[in-house]
Amino acid sequence: MGAEQICSEVQKTFPCINLSTVYRTLELLVGLGLVRETHLAPDKRLFEVEEEVPHHHLVCEGCGAVFHVHDEDLGGLDTALAESRGFALREVTVFGTCDDCSRSERGGS
Repeated sequence: MGAEQICSEVQKTFPCINLSTVYRTLELLVGLGLVRETHLAPDKRLFEVEEEVPHHHLVCEGCGAVFHVHDEDLGGLDTALAESRGFALREVTVFGTCDDCSRSERGGS
């Protein structure tokens, strides 16, 4: 969820909470390693609970949908990058077009 969406949800129970409080709290939670901040576009910051199982993101450029994929779905990319470049992979974000948007572009077939 984005900070604005989180703020709206919190305001349902605590109407006096403002967006700056939500951002400060999110920064604290990110610093404690309890929440992960992900930049899925220059203007799209999302926050999610840090999970024990790492995951990555597929972002549809058509509708903006975000899908999770796990390490095993990367087919050893993390190992290949570590061995060939000494690069420790933390998170991958792939931009493309989801199945629904692809179908719409093809005329609904």
